[in-house]
Amino acid sequence: MFFNASFLTNESNLRESWIVLADVVKEAHILELHLEHPRVKVSEFEMEMRKRIFGTIYMWDKLMSILQGHWSLIPDVYCHVKLPRDALPATPTVPGAPTPFTNRIIQMRLTKMLNSRKTTEEQQPRVPGPAAVSAIAESIETEIISTLPQAYSLSDFDKQFDTILPSIPLKREELHIIIIGAFATAHRSFTGLLHEPNFTNLPSIKEQKAAFRLQRKLIEYTMNTIRSAMRFADMLLGGCKKYFLVNLIALEASVVLGLCVRGLRRNRRAYVRLSRQGLPTFTENSDLEGSTHTAFLEGLNFLNGMAHHSPIAAKGSQIVRSLHQKLQRDATVDDDLYSNTPTPIQQQQPQQPQRRAHQATSWVPSASAGMMTAAAIASEQLGNILAGPPVTSSSCGPEMVMDPFAWSQISTHPLPPPADMHHFAHTVQSASLQWYYDDVLVDRYATSTL
Repeated sequence: MFFNASFLTNESNLRESWIVLADVVKEAHILELHLEHPRVKVSEFEMEMRKRIFGTIYMWDKLMSILQGHWSLIPDVYCHVKLPRDALPATPTVPGAPTPFTNRIIQMRLTKMLNSRKTTEEQQPRVPGPAAVSAIAESIETEIISTLPQAYSLSDFDKQFDTILPSIPLKREELHIIIIGAFATAHRSFTGLLHEPNFTNLPSIKEQKAAFRLQRKLIEYTMNTIRSAMRFADMLLGGCKKYFLVNLIALEASVVLGLCVRGLRRNRRAYVRLSRQGLPTFTENSDLEGSTHTAFLEGLNFLNGMAHHSPIAAKGSQIVRSLHQKLQRDATVDDDLYSNTPTPIQQQQPQQPQRRAHQATSWVPSASAGMMTAAAIASEQLGNILAGPPVTSSSCGPEMVMDPFAWSQISTHPLPPPADMHHFAHTVQSASLQWYYDDVLVDRYATSTL
Protein backbone atom coordinates (compact mmCIF):
# COMPACT_ATOMS: atom_id res chain seq x y z
CA MET A 1 0.00 0.00 0.00
CA PHE A 2 2.78 2.43 0.86
CA PHE A 3 4.59 1.65 -2.37
CA ASN A 4 1.32 2.34 -4.19
CA ALA A 5 1.12 5.76 -2.49
CA SER A 6 4.68 6.51 -3.61
CA PHE A 7 3.91 5.41 -7.16
CA LEU A 8 0.79 7.58 -7.35
CA THR A 9 2.75 10.59 -6.11
CA ASN A 10 5.39 10.11 -8.79
CA GLU A 11 2.55 9.97 -11.33
CA SER A 12 1.25 13.30 -9.96
CA ASN A 13 -1.96 11.67 -8.70
CA LEU A 14 -1.71 13.44 -5.36
CA ARG A 15 -5.37 13.06 -4.41
CA GLU A 16 -5.30 9.28 -4.89
CA SER A 17 -1.93 9.11 -3.13
CA TRP A 18 -3.37 10.88 -0.07
CA ILE A 19 -6.31 8.46 0.05
CA VAL A 20 -3.99 5.45 -0.07
CA LEU A 21 -1.72 7.01 2.56
CA ALA A 22 -4.73 7.36 4.88
CA ASP A 23 -5.30 3.60 4.55
CA VAL A 24 -1.60 3.00 5.29
CA VAL A 25 -1.82 5.08 8.47
CA LYS A 26 -4.94 3.19 9.54
CA GLU A 27 -3.18 -0.15 9.08
CA ALA A 28 -0.14 1.13 11.00
CA HIS A 29 -2.43 2.09 13.88
CA ILE A 30 -4.13 -1.31 13.89
CA LEU A 31 -0.71 -3.00 13.97
CA GLU A 32 0.37 -0.67 16.80
CA LEU A 33 3.46 0.45 14.92
CA HIS A 34 3.28 3.74 16.85
CA LEU A 35 3.89 2.06 20.21
CA GLU A 36 7.25 1.37 21.80
CA HIS A 37 5.74 -1.60 23.66
CA PRO A 38 2.95 -3.16 21.55
CA ARG A 39 0.58 -5.65 23.11
CA VAL A 40 1.83 -8.34 20.72
CA LYS A 41 5.21 -9.73 21.73
CA VAL A 42 7.86 -9.13 19.07
CA SER A 43 11.56 -9.89 18.81
CA GLU A 44 14.26 -7.23 18.89
CA PHE A 45 14.72 -7.53 15.14
CA GLU A 46 10.98 -7.22 14.49
CA MET A 47 10.77 -4.19 16.75
CA GLU A 48 13.49 -2.41 14.80
CA MET A 49 11.72 -3.19 11.53
CA ARG A 50 8.45 -1.85 12.95
CA LYS A 51 10.21 1.38 13.91
CA ARG A 52 11.69 1.74 10.45
CA ILE A 53 8.34 1.25 8.79
CA PHE A 54 6.54 3.66 11.10
CA GLY A 55 9.29 6.29 10.81
CA THR A 56 9.04 6.17 7.03
CA ILE A 57 5.24 6.52 7.11
CA TYR A 58 5.55 9.37 9.62
CA MET A 59 7.91 11.32 7.34
CA TRP A 60 5.78 10.72 4.27
CA ASP A 61 2.70 11.91 6.13
CA LYS A 62 4.41 15.16 7.14
CA LEU A 63 5.61 15.84 3.60
CA MET A 64 2.31 15.05 1.88
CA SER A 65 0.27 17.05 4.40
CA ILE A 66 2.43 20.10 3.73
CA LEU A 67 2.37 19.52 -0.02
CA GLN A 68 -1.42 19.25 -0.20
CA GLY A 69 -2.32 21.69 2.56
CA HIS A 70 -3.99 19.10 4.81
CA TRP A 71 -3.64 18.32 8.48
CA SER A 72 -1.22 15.47 9.00
CA LEU A 73 -2.79 12.03 9.40
CA ILE A 74 -0.62 10.98 12.36
CA PRO A 75 -1.21 13.03 15.55
CA ASP A 76 2.12 13.64 17.25
CA VAL A 77 0.57 13.17 20.68
CA TYR A 78 0.10 9.47 19.91
CA CYS A 79 3.62 8.81 18.62
CA HIS A 80 5.42 7.08 21.46
CA VAL A 81 7.91 5.05 19.45
CA LYS A 82 11.58 6.02 19.43
CA LEU A 83 13.68 6.36 16.31
CA PRO A 84 15.07 3.09 14.96
CA ARG A 85 18.70 2.14 15.31
CA ASP A 86 21.04 2.66 12.41
CA ALA A 87 22.04 -1.01 12.13
CA LEU A 88 19.74 -3.98 12.56
CA PRO A 89 20.64 -6.58 15.20
CA ALA A 90 23.05 -9.26 13.96
CA THR A 91 23.41 -7.55 10.58
CA PRO A 92 26.92 -7.30 9.07
CA THR A 93 28.16 -3.76 8.41
CA VAL A 94 31.24 -2.15 6.88
CA PRO A 95 33.32 -0.64 9.72
CA GLY A 96 33.18 3.15 9.62
CA ALA A 97 30.75 3.25 6.69
CA PRO A 98 27.14 4.42 6.84
CA THR A 99 24.54 1.68 6.68
CA PRO A 100 21.90 1.55 3.93
CA PHE A 101 19.50 3.15 6.44
CA THR A 102 21.72 5.94 7.79
CA ASN A 103 20.35 8.59 5.44
CA ARG A 104 16.78 7.71 6.45
CA ILE A 105 17.64 8.05 10.14
CA ILE A 106 18.99 11.54 9.47
CA GLN A 107 15.80 12.47 7.63
CA MET A 108 13.69 11.18 10.53
CA ARG A 109 15.67 13.24 13.03
CA LEU A 110 15.33 16.37 10.91
CA THR A 111 11.59 15.81 10.50
CA LYS A 112 11.05 15.35 14.23
CA MET A 113 13.21 18.37 15.09
CA LEU A 114 11.36 20.72 12.76
CA ASN A 115 7.96 19.32 13.71
CA SER A 116 8.69 19.84 17.41
CA ARG A 117 9.02 23.58 16.71
CA LYS A 118 5.58 23.87 15.15
CA THR A 119 2.93 25.89 16.96
CA THR A 120 -0.78 26.29 16.42
CA GLU A 121 -1.89 28.39 13.49
CA GLU A 122 -3.18 31.12 15.81
CA GLN A 123 0.18 31.35 17.56
CA GLN A 124 2.22 31.51 14.38
CA PRO A 125 3.26 35.05 13.33
CA ARG A 126 2.44 36.09 9.79
CA VAL A 127 6.12 36.75 9.16
CA PRO A 128 8.72 35.03 11.37
CA GLY A 129 11.14 37.48 12.93
CA PRO A 130 14.88 37.35 12.20
CA ALA A 131 15.58 35.92 15.66
CA ALA A 132 13.15 33.02 15.18
CA VAL A 133 14.58 32.15 11.76
CA SER A 134 18.14 32.29 13.06
CA ALA A 135 17.17 29.98 15.93
CA ILE A 136 15.80 27.36 13.53
CA ALA A 137 18.92 27.57 11.36
CA GLU A 138 21.13 27.18 14.43
CA SER A 139 19.18 24.10 15.53
CA ILE A 140 19.64 22.48 12.12
CA GLU A 141 23.34 23.28 12.30
CA THR A 142 23.91 21.88 15.79
CA GLU A 143 21.46 18.96 15.88
CA ILE A 144 21.79 17.68 12.31
CA ILE A 145 24.79 18.97 10.37
CA SER A 146 27.30 18.65 13.20
CA THR A 147 26.32 15.00 13.68
CA LEU A 148 26.48 13.92 10.03
CA PRO A 149 28.82 11.02 9.28
CA GLN A 150 31.79 12.04 7.19
CA ALA A 151 30.45 10.24 4.12
CA TYR A 152 27.37 12.50 4.16
CA SER A 153 29.04 15.76 5.19
CA LEU A 154 27.82 18.87 3.38
CA SER A 155 31.41 19.78 2.51
CA ASP A 156 34.68 17.85 2.38
CA PHE A 157 32.81 14.54 2.49
CA ASP A 158 34.68 11.25 2.58
CA LYS A 159 34.45 9.24 -0.66
CA GLN A 160 36.32 6.15 0.49
CA PHE A 161 33.15 4.06 0.77
CA ASP A 162 31.58 5.18 -2.52
CA THR A 163 32.89 2.14 -4.41
CA ILE A 164 32.02 -0.31 -1.63
CA LEU A 165 28.47 1.06 -1.28
CA PRO A 166 27.59 2.58 -4.68
CA SER A 167 24.31 4.01 -3.37
CA ILE A 168 26.15 6.50 -1.13
CA PRO A 169 26.74 9.26 -3.76
CA LEU A 170 23.04 9.39 -4.63
CA LYS A 171 21.93 9.33 -1.01
CA ARG A 172 24.52 11.97 -0.14
CA GLU A 173 23.18 14.34 -2.80
CA GLU A 174 19.64 13.61 -1.68
CA LEU A 175 20.52 14.49 1.92
CA HIS A 176 22.20 17.68 0.77
CA ILE A 177 18.99 18.71 -1.01
CA ILE A 178 16.91 17.96 2.07
CA ILE A 179 19.10 19.75 4.60
CA ILE A 180 19.87 22.81 2.47
CA GLY A 181 16.21 22.91 1.47
CA ALA A 182 15.26 23.01 5.15
CA PHE A 183 17.57 26.01 5.59
CA ALA A 184 16.01 27.73 2.58
CA THR A 185 12.50 27.07 3.84
CA ALA A 186 13.29 28.62 7.20
CA HIS A 187 14.29 31.82 5.37
CA ARG A 188 11.40 31.83 2.89
CA SER A 189 9.68 34.85 4.44
CA PHE A 190 12.57 37.06 3.35
CA THR A 191 11.98 37.04 -0.39
CA GLY A 192 10.57 40.53 0.09
CA LEU A 193 7.41 39.54 -1.79
CA LEU A 194 5.48 36.64 -0.29
CA HIS A 195 4.38 38.45 2.86
CA GLU A 196 2.98 41.96 2.80
CA PRO A 197 4.47 43.40 6.03
CA ASN A 198 7.91 44.10 4.58
CA PHE A 199 11.21 44.39 6.36
CA THR A 200 10.37 48.03 7.07
CA ASN A 201 7.78 46.97 9.64
CA LEU A 202 10.58 45.76 11.90
CA PRO A 203 11.04 48.05 14.90
CA SER A 204 14.70 48.96 14.44
CA ILE A 205 17.27 49.52 11.73
CA LYS A 206 19.32 46.73 13.31
CA GLU A 207 16.53 44.22 12.70
CA GLN A 208 16.02 45.52 9.18
CA LYS A 209 19.71 44.96 8.46
CA ALA A 210 19.38 41.46 9.93
CA ALA A 211 16.43 40.80 7.62
CA PHE A 212 18.51 41.71 4.57
CA ARG A 213 21.25 39.35 5.74
CA LEU A 214 18.68 36.57 6.01
CA GLN A 215 17.46 37.40 2.51
CA ARG A 216 21.02 36.93 1.26
CA LYS A 217 21.18 33.56 2.99
CA LEU A 218 17.85 32.59 1.45
CA ILE A 219 19.19 33.31 -2.03
CA GLU A 220 22.41 31.40 -1.39
CA TYR A 221 20.61 28.38 0.10
CA THR A 222 18.08 28.31 -2.74
CA MET A 223 20.76 28.47 -5.43
CA ASN A 224 22.59 25.58 -3.73
CA THR A 225 19.34 23.62 -3.48
CA ILE A 226 18.46 23.90 -7.15
CA ARG A 227 21.96 23.01 -8.33
CA SER A 228 22.07 20.05 -5.97
CA ALA A 229 18.71 18.91 -7.36
CA MET A 230 20.13 19.12 -10.88
CA ARG A 231 23.13 16.98 -9.89
CA PHE A 232 20.77 14.50 -8.25
CA ALA A 233 18.67 14.26 -11.42
CA ASP A 234 21.80 13.60 -13.49
CA MET A 235 22.35 10.45 -11.42
CA LEU A 236 18.89 9.12 -12.31
CA LEU A 237 18.22 7.33 -15.57
CA GLY A 238 15.16 6.75 -17.71
CA GLY A 239 11.78 6.47 -16.05
CA CYS A 240 13.15 7.26 -12.59
CA LYS A 241 13.44 10.91 -13.68
CA LYS A 242 9.71 10.98 -12.95
CA TYR A 243 10.69 10.94 -9.27
CA PHE A 244 8.40 13.67 -7.95
CA LEU A 245 10.65 15.16 -5.26
CA VAL A 246 13.44 16.38 -7.52
CA ASN A 247 10.98 18.10 -9.86
CA LEU A 248 9.02 19.73 -7.03
CA ILE A 249 12.22 21.03 -5.47
CA ALA A 250 13.38 22.47 -8.79
CA LEU A 251 10.01 24.19 -9.23
CA GLU A 252 9.97 25.56 -5.69
CA ALA A 253 13.54 26.83 -5.84
CA SER A 254 13.12 28.40 -9.28
CA VAL A 255 10.04 30.35 -8.22
CA VAL A 256 11.70 31.56 -5.02
CA LEU A 257 14.71 32.77 -7.02
CA GLY A 258 12.45 34.52 -9.52
CA LEU A 259 10.60 36.28 -6.73
CA CYS A 260 13.90 37.26 -5.14
CA VAL A 261 15.02 38.79 -8.46
CA ARG A 262 11.80 40.78 -8.53
CA GLY A 263 12.33 41.92 -4.94
CA LEU A 264 15.94 42.96 -5.60
CA ARG A 265 14.92 44.97 -8.66
CA ARG A 266 12.09 46.68 -6.85
CA ASN A 267 14.33 47.59 -3.96
CA ARG A 268 16.93 49.03 -6.34
CA ARG A 269 14.32 51.16 -8.12
CA ALA A 270 12.94 52.40 -4.84
CA TYR A 271 16.49 53.37 -3.92
CA VAL A 272 16.64 55.57 -7.02
CA ARG A 273 13.31 57.27 -6.36
CA LEU A 274 13.81 57.80 -2.66
CA SER A 275 17.39 59.02 -3.02
CA ARG A 276 16.05 61.82 -5.22
CA GLN A 277 13.86 62.83 -2.29
CA GLY A 278 16.78 62.79 0.13
CA LEU A 279 15.34 59.89 2.15
CA PRO A 280 17.61 57.26 3.76
CA THR A 281 17.41 53.90 1.99
CA PHE A 282 18.86 50.41 2.09
CA THR A 283 20.60 48.85 -0.92
CA GLU A 284 21.79 45.56 0.54
CA ASN A 285 21.94 42.47 -1.70
CA SER A 286 21.75 44.36 -5.01
CA ASP A 287 25.01 42.62 -5.97
CA LEU A 288 23.14 39.28 -6.01
CA GLU A 289 20.72 40.20 -8.79
CA GLY A 290 22.84 38.86 -11.65
CA SER A 291 23.76 35.53 -10.03
CA THR A 292 20.21 35.03 -8.76
CA HIS A 293 18.78 35.58 -12.24
CA THR A 294 21.33 33.17 -13.71
CA ALA A 295 20.35 30.44 -11.23
CA PHE A 296 16.68 31.15 -11.97
CA LEU A 297 17.31 30.54 -15.68
CA GLU A 298 19.19 27.34 -14.85
CA GLY A 299 16.10 26.13 -13.02
CA LEU A 300 13.91 27.01 -15.99
CA ASN A 301 16.20 25.12 -18.36
CA PHE A 302 16.15 22.12 -16.02
CA LEU A 303 12.35 22.01 -15.85
CA ASN A 304 12.15 22.36 -19.63
CA GLY A 305 14.45 19.36 -20.00
CA MET A 306 12.52 17.26 -17.48
CA ALA A 307 9.09 18.18 -18.85
CA HIS A 308 8.71 15.09 -21.04
CA HIS A 309 9.65 12.85 -18.09
CA SER A 310 7.42 14.32 -15.40
CA PRO A 311 3.97 15.97 -15.38
CA ILE A 312 5.13 18.03 -12.39
CA ALA A 313 8.11 19.34 -14.36
CA ALA A 314 5.84 20.10 -17.33
CA LYS A 315 3.50 22.18 -15.21
CA GLY A 316 6.45 23.71 -13.39
CA SER A 317 8.00 24.73 -16.69
CA GLN A 318 4.84 26.66 -17.51
CA ILE A 319 4.81 28.40 -14.15
CA VAL A 320 8.47 29.39 -14.27
CA ARG A 321 8.27 30.49 -17.91
CA SER A 322 5.37 32.73 -17.01
CA LEU A 323 7.39 34.26 -14.19
CA HIS A 324 10.33 34.71 -16.57
CA GLN A 325 8.12 36.62 -18.99
CA LYS A 326 6.98 38.92 -16.19
CA LEU A 327 10.58 39.52 -15.17
CA GLN A 328 11.50 40.36 -18.76
CA ARG A 329 8.69 42.90 -19.01
CA ASP A 330 9.59 44.29 -15.63
CA ALA A 331 13.24 44.66 -16.66
CA THR A 332 12.33 47.06 -19.48
CA VAL A 333 11.57 49.67 -16.82
CA ASP A 334 15.33 49.94 -16.24
CA ASP A 335 15.97 51.40 -19.69
CA ASP A 336 14.91 54.95 -18.77
CA LEU A 337 15.16 54.71 -15.02
CA TYR A 338 18.71 55.96 -14.52
CA SER A 339 18.85 58.94 -16.87
CA ASN A 340 18.60 61.48 -14.03
CA THR A 341 20.03 59.52 -11.12
CA PRO A 342 23.06 60.37 -8.97
CA THR A 343 26.41 59.23 -10.34
CA PRO A 344 27.03 56.42 -7.78
CA ILE A 345 23.76 54.79 -8.74
CA GLN A 346 24.54 55.07 -12.46
CA GLN A 347 27.87 53.37 -11.86
CA GLN A 348 26.09 50.37 -10.37
CA GLN A 349 24.09 49.81 -13.57
CA PRO A 350 26.42 50.07 -16.63
CA GLN A 351 26.01 46.44 -17.66
CA GLN A 352 22.28 46.16 -17.06
CA PRO A 353 21.05 46.12 -20.72
CA GLN A 354 23.86 43.80 -21.87
CA ARG A 355 23.33 41.37 -18.99
CA ARG A 356 19.62 41.33 -19.59
CA ALA A 357 20.09 40.66 -23.31
CA HIS A 358 22.42 37.79 -22.54
CA GLN A 359 20.08 36.25 -19.98
CA ALA A 360 17.09 36.59 -22.26
CA THR A 361 18.72 34.30 -24.82
CA SER A 362 20.44 31.84 -22.49
CA TRP A 363 17.62 29.31 -22.41
CA VAL A 364 15.67 27.42 -25.04
CA PRO A 365 11.87 27.44 -24.68
CA SER A 366 10.22 24.05 -24.82
CA ALA A 367 6.65 24.80 -23.79
CA SER A 368 3.73 26.31 -25.63
CA ALA A 369 2.54 29.89 -25.27
CA GLY A 370 -0.31 29.27 -22.81
CA MET A 371 0.99 29.57 -19.26
CA MET A 372 -0.02 29.44 -15.66
CA THR A 373 0.95 32.73 -14.07
CA ALA A 374 3.61 32.96 -11.42
CA ALA A 375 1.02 34.34 -9.02
CA ALA A 376 -0.33 30.82 -8.62
CA ILE A 377 2.85 29.73 -6.89
CA ALA A 378 2.28 32.20 -4.08
CA SER A 379 -0.67 30.15 -2.86
CA GLU A 380 -0.26 28.29 0.39
CA GLN A 381 -0.48 24.89 -1.28
CA LEU A 382 2.43 25.24 -3.71
CA GLY A 383 4.25 28.04 -1.95
CA ASN A 384 5.09 25.96 1.11
CA ILE A 385 5.97 22.55 -0.26
CA LEU A 386 9.25 22.63 1.59
CA ALA A 387 7.96 23.86 4.91
CA GLY A 388 9.07 20.58 6.41
CA PRO A 389 12.14 18.60 5.42
CA PRO A 390 11.54 16.93 2.08
CA VAL A 391 11.51 13.19 2.61
CA THR A 392 12.13 10.49 0.09
CA SER A 393 11.80 6.84 -0.63
CA SER A 394 14.97 5.06 0.19
CA SER A 395 14.82 1.25 0.37
CA CYS A 396 12.40 -1.34 -0.87
CA GLY A 397 11.71 -4.62 0.84
CA PRO A 398 11.32 -4.25 4.61
CA GLU A 399 11.26 -0.47 4.38
CA MET A 400 8.30 -0.76 1.98
CA VAL A 401 9.58 1.84 -0.44
CA MET A 402 11.60 2.14 -3.63
CA ASP A 403 15.21 3.32 -3.41
CA PRO A 404 16.16 6.12 -5.84
CA PHE A 405 19.49 4.35 -6.35
CA ALA A 406 17.62 1.23 -7.43
CA TRP A 407 15.62 3.38 -9.83
CA SER A 408 18.84 4.80 -11.25
CA GLN A 409 19.98 1.31 -12.19
CA ILE A 410 16.81 0.52 -14.16
CA SER A 411 17.26 1.09 -17.88
CA THR A 412 14.06 2.27 -19.51
CA HIS A 413 13.40 3.76 -22.88
CA PRO A 414 13.11 7.56 -22.59
CA LEU A 415 9.75 9.00 -23.47
CA PRO A 416 9.64 11.01 -26.69
CA PRO A 417 9.05 14.73 -26.16
CA PRO A 418 5.36 15.49 -26.68
CA ALA A 419 4.46 17.61 -29.66
CA ASP A 420 2.58 19.93 -27.34
CA MET A 421 3.28 20.59 -23.69
CA HIS A 422 -0.47 20.49 -23.04
CA HIS A 423 -0.20 16.71 -23.34
CA PHE A 424 1.04 16.91 -19.76
CA ALA A 425 -0.16 20.27 -18.47
CA HIS A 426 -3.34 22.19 -19.07
CA THR A 427 -3.24 25.94 -19.25
CA VAL A 428 -4.90 28.09 -16.64
CA GLN A 429 -6.27 31.54 -17.28
CA SER A 430 -3.80 34.19 -16.16
CA ALA A 431 -4.57 35.80 -12.82
CA SER A 432 -4.44 39.51 -12.10
CA LEU A 433 -0.88 40.78 -11.78
CA GLN A 434 -1.77 44.00 -10.01
CA TRP A 435 0.28 42.83 -7.02
CA TYR A 436 3.34 42.62 -9.24
CA TYR A 437 3.41 46.33 -10.01
CA ASP A 438 2.51 47.70 -6.57
CA ASP A 439 5.08 50.44 -5.92
CA VAL A 440 3.67 51.32 -2.50
CA LEU A 441 5.03 48.06 -1.11
CA VAL A 442 8.35 48.76 -2.78
CA ASP A 443 8.74 52.06 -0.96
CA ARG A 444 7.91 50.44 2.38
CA TYR A 445 10.35 47.65 1.58
CA ALA A 446 13.21 50.01 0.79
CA THR A 447 13.13 52.65 3.50
CA SER A 448 12.51 52.77 7.22
CA THR A 449 11.09 56.30 7.05
CA LEU A 450 7.80 55.29 5.41
